[in-house]
Amino acid sequence: MSTHDLILLAVQASILITVFGSGLEATVDDVLFVGRRPSLFLQCLIAMFVVMPLLALLLDKVFDLLREIDIVSMALAWSPVPPLLR
Repeated sequence: MSTHDLILLAVQASILITVFGSGLEATVDDVLFVGRRPSLFLQCLIAMFVVMPLLALLLDKVFDLLREIDIVSMALAWSPVPPLLR
């Protein structure tokens, strides 16, 4: 394995461990929260998968960014972020 492969594997493992650890801290109330508040859940989905990509597209059109920046900003807008900043 090359150094690049080892670093990529370490990053993937760290994200997996972080998400798994956060899942272990979840309680039954955390899981049922979504079922009790479906409108809030829908608002979150719309914010994540509609508003953020549209905002990234708008910023691209306003500032006429490079193609590479367009791709990265759209990828970041579509990807959910693991809870790394708790």
